[in-house]
Amino acid sequence: MGTNGSKVIVAIECLVYNHKPYLRQCLDGFLMQRTNFKFVAVVHDDCSTDGSQEIIREYEKKYPDVIKPIYEKENQYSKRDGSLIRVIHESLKAFDAKYIALCEGDDYWIDCLKLQKQVDFLDTHTDIGLCYTDYKKIYQETGKETVSDFRLFPKKAPFNTSLEEWLISPRYMAPPTWLSKSQLWLNSLPFDSIDGTLVRFTYFLSKSKVYCMDDEVTAMYRILKESASHSVSLENLYNRYINVFYTQIELTERYVDDLATQVDILNQIQTRFYAIYWKLILAKGNKKDLGNLFKWSGKGLNKVSYILFKASRLKSVRFFFRVCYLIYLKKELGLKD
Repeated sequence: MGTNGSKVIVAIECLVYNHKPYLRQCLDGFLMQRTNFKFVAVVHDDCSTDGSQEIIREYEKKYPDVIKPIYEKENQYSKRDGSLIRVIHESLKAFDAKYIALCEGDDYWIDCLKLQKQVDFLDTHTDIGLCYTDYKKIYQETGKETVSDFRLFPKKAPFNTSLEEWLISPRYMAPPTWLSKSQLWLNSLPFDSIDGTLVRFTYFLSKSKVYCMDDEVTAMYRILKESASHSVSLENLYNRYINVFYTQIELTERYVDDLATQVDILNQIQTRFYAIYWKLILAKGNKKDLGNLFKWSGKGLNKVSYILFKASRLKSVRFFFRVCYLIYLKKELGLKD
């Protein structure tokens, strides 16, 4: 844990809400960092009700040079008006750090040299605005851990992707492994979204180069049974998928200036989304989402799926299909509603 000098080089953004069972592991991951520079962890508790604040106060008392807490008296995230981001960004700005890292209270770092390696890299590659690494997953309910996500899914991890490729096929890029230039981070949420990672990574790609240190595994991403990005509720999953789809469209319109390129990307986004999720939209979609789906040509579907898709325009067929698909999801995926 390096504190040499008065200048803060890295500020860690740590968002906490009812993370008591995991929080010590997260904070210990910060404190084990071996660096030749000073860093702080801005730990923002969003009015937890499970005792998370007591743990943060304990660590604040023991490690006041590193743990810099914010205790909310009312939940900021639920306001959905940008309050949460404004509060945390103002605190981060006050430290005037060169770089910003992220690790939420239910994830944790497993490499004591994570920050040192990434700072050394960014200091010598000034054209890179964000670097990130490989990571492991831990499934909280079973305790199962993966060895490396990039090794398990190599095709899903093109390490240094272009803006266009990312907009068409975004994926989870493990924010607990990120280190970015401070100003990029503070400017990287131009609008609210159900998936801040998608918005932020798109901004980084539009403003700078990103780089993956793919031979490093620095963090553990914890998968809970119920969270903002994982759920056993079909309704919650549907809302997430459809909102991510609309966010992809908004980001494309915002960051791609060439009209022909924009149209091509939007067509690919639509085809990819509907080809994967058209059955889910039939099962849970509202009138607007169904209407948008039926404007689609069915491009990308195999012959059987194409026939079923076309037949589902009929109400009677659609009702039968909806019932069958809901039964399948509940049985095979263990989902509810």
